Amino acid sequence: MLADNQLLPPEANFEIYVIPMVNPDGVIHGMARTNMAGLDLNRHWGENILKAPNNKINVWLDCDPGLDDILAIIYAAHCDRIDLIGISTSPGNSSLENTTRNALDMLYHIGRSDIQVYMGSNQLINGDMKLADHVHGENGLGGVHLKQSPRQAITEHGLQKTYEKIMSTEGQVVWANTGSLTNLCILLLTYPKLKSKLKEIVIMGGAIGKGNTTPAAEFNIFFDPCAFKNVLKLKGDIPLVMIPLETTHINIAGEDVYERFKGYSSHPFGLALYNTMLCYQDFYITVNKIPFPPYHDPLTIFYILHPEEFEVRPANVEVDTHPGSYGRTNIYFSYPGVPRVSSSTLVTTNLLNEKTKFWDEMLRIMDMIFSPEMQKTIGIEY
Repeated sequence: MLADNQLLPPEANFEIYVIPMVNPDGVIHGMARTNMAGLDLNRHWGENILKAPNNKINVWLDCDPGLDDILAIIYAAHCDRIDLIGISTSPGNSSLENTTRNALDMLYHIGRSDIQVYMGSNQLINGDMKLADHVHGENGLGGVHLKQSPRQAITEHGLQKTYEKIMSTEGQVVWANTGSLTNLCILLLTYPKLKSKLKEIVIMGGAIGKGNTTPAAEFNIFFDPCAFKNVLKLKGDIPLVMIPLETTHINIAGEDVYERFKGYSSHPFGLALYNTMLCYQDFYITVNKIPFPPYHDPLTIFYILHPEEFEVRPANVEVDTHPGSYGRTNIYFSYPGVPRVSSSTLVTTNLLNEKTKFWDEMLRIMDMIFSPEMQKTIGIEY
């Protein structure tokens, strides 16, 4: 249980805990606040507890854009329940130079260049860098090139500036991670006080069973497994939610989604987005033999907004760094008749609705972006 006196209303004088509401079979179906006497205050974790003073959820996004990361950026930047206070970048889906450029350009084309981009580390905690350009193309966007943003990223001491920005933010912050855990690992090692500001860590990464990079490992963890291994040790009692492949593979962008994005292609930026989706689809058709791809990374943002849409279990998670199983996430759940795992780490095991709210919300945001009013506000001449 996570003690947090800062969550108290001004008139309260008793200690508060955030606890999972668990079914008899060990499945968490929500989060509640309780006092030491066990009084349920009927507050949902992620909807009522994590709000910033402006009634929005403070989110920091660490990413490596990336054909699916770009939708996470759009979703977070234009969700009216999120205050996206900054973006840090890492290599992974493409080089650090490319992922940083892609983040800047995506924000520019959606009218959110006010969000600062911070270039993260170009050095792994351990191991050799193996980029996923065979999936995401030579520039991370499948070879699609956008008109460049005039805004520049913070490249000097990017992680130090990341720390300073988070520490200066009013209220606590949810860290959303859609690439490797390298940047977060360095920050927690270098600035232990950061833990006092992080309310929750939500990552897309890992697998309960088979990986997608090797039979053992999912790409984000495989890219720098020592980083995740250290984050699990360094985070202390900060809740960490791991969204593995078994969950993200349910989030398919089906034919209806592709048709909607095709409808935006009369606009130059809409055409560029649609072409990135076609590139992503082509990879899944060619390599995985499935007609439409899952979009992994946006589920981090979707979880922050809608934890009730996920089945989650407490788990002990270990990261394997041995040859042959390098990057594998070993996950130990509790089951009926087995003592429950005592852990602040949660692993999603399912999306409770195959047709989630995510694509509905994503498409509403896209409609808004391509509305004449918004395009006039954005004001880019193509």
